[in-house]
Amino acid sequence: MPRVIINTSVVIKWFIEGEDTSLALTLQERFFEKSINLIITELLLYELANALCFTNLFSKEEIKMSLQALLLTDIEVSPFNYSVLERAVDLSLERNLAIYDAYFLACAEKFKLVYVTADRRAYSKLKNLEFVSFLGNIA
Repeated sequence: MPRVIINTSVVIKWFIEGEDTSLALTLQERFFEKSINLIITELLLYELANALCFTNLFSKEEIKMSLQALLLTDIEVSPFNYSVLERAVDLSLERNLAIYDAYFLACAEKFKLVYVTADRRAYSKLKNLEFVSFLGNIA
């Protein structure tokens, strides 16, 4: 079963409809069917909470319930890792990426995962890496 680390640009589409939402939901469905193993980082939880808070689409109770629902799916949550952060700093500077994006990339690199993003701008900087995929290419 493929092990795939997804970033916040994918997960936010599970909660807010937008471009590529159907692809994100297809990936989620594959996870529920156990045909793919999805992994998130602790960092994603903070980014997701922030995104949900500032959309003004959800009450605070709905935001808390959404975060809890995500964790109740038994999705694997990769804990903070300092050596990954150090590598993320390198990748951030080498590839002109936000440190948040670089952290997901560094996790994928270190743990030999496929990294999936729905962020077209970030993907354009990473598409030459064979372990990086755009959401539309894997869903």
